[in-house]
Amino acid sequence: MGEWGRILPHTSTFAPHSCHSFQQHVNCPLPLLPPSLLSSLFTIILPTMADNSVSPNAEAIIKAVDMSEEMQKVAVKVAVEALAKYTVEKDAAMIIKKEFDRLYSTTWHCVVGKHFGSFVTHETKNFIYFYLGPIAVLLWKTS
Repeated sequence: MGEWGRILPHTSTFAPHSCHSFQQHVNCPLPLLPPSLLSSLFTIILPTMADNSVSPNAEAIIKAVDMSEEMQKVAVKVAVEALAKYTVEKDAAMIIKKEFDRLYSTTWHCVVGKHFGSFVTHETKNFIYFYLGPIAVLLWKTS
């Protein structure tokens, strides 16, 4: 018979409702929606930083660094630009990583976000961990 769905009364979002068949739905208090309608209504929502935007004049708070002053300035500049352009953290991290791969050869790694833990091994003079507002940026190079 296929999967059916229901509207959650308190959120107006859709959820799977396959606990019974169409014939058993007669006494069920939940509204019934056909699978074709459900598939057009589902949306994937990725975590974004929309409410945590970083201003172009944001001051970086460097927490840990093993990197030249020049590279630090480039890291902050690239991060500010990436965070201004992208609201999804993984997209900002990808831009920062790719720019450092281009500028300083491979292999760079980058993590961007508000809540993460890490333990990394890096090449000497190729590591920085800093905050731009509430967003942390961890950038390091491995051989």
